Amino acid sequence: CDGAKMTVTGAEQENAIKFSCDHTLTIYGQSLGTGRLSLTGYYDYYGILAPSANIIINGGDVTVTGNDEVAIKCGTFTMNGGSLNATSNGTGYYDNAMNVGTSFTFNGGNFSATSANAAAIEGSWLPVTLSWTSPSDSFYASSFGQVSITIAEGKAFIDEEGNLYKGYYDDDIYYGEVYGLDGKTLRPFN
Repeated sequence: CDGAKMTVTGAEQENAIKFSCDHTLTIYGQSLGTGRLSLTGYYDYYGILAPSANIIINGGDVTVTGNDEVAIKCGTFTMNGGSLNATSNGTGYYDNAMNVGTSFTFNGGNFSATSANAAAIEGSWLPVTLSWTSPSDSFYASSFGQVSITIAEGKAFIDEEGNLYKGYYDDDIYYGEVYGLDGKTLRPFN
């Protein structure tokens, strides 16, 4: 229900949420989108550990912290709305905010991923697709690892310095891959 809050902290030597099957975790907010979910792993454990699962965020206010570990590890990630703040305070090379297996899709909402030392978003040549649905959407990652970032066809983003990011056509073929987004806050550009 609107305004509800839930906080989950991993018990000793536990992740806040863990499941290992090919299932889907869908998080959404009610009509006002004011529900809040906060997940924190125990020291050296994940906020969400679901290596072969799908995570979909459709709404609500979600905060996930990896306590000296990855904040979110999943198979696929899709964000359609709401807000997500994924943070890893770990100092290791692999302590990512998000480690995603096969696909990362941002369609809208307010997204932030920050890692103290490692790439904020990591995957093994992970395809990352960025789009937007509302002028109030935003996307931020402190850094990217082995990923391929593409701006969705017909969409464009602008950063805080006025730099524009969008794809282009060459012989009727769309090329949307972009670079240099580390530490940039992207907002929709019409």
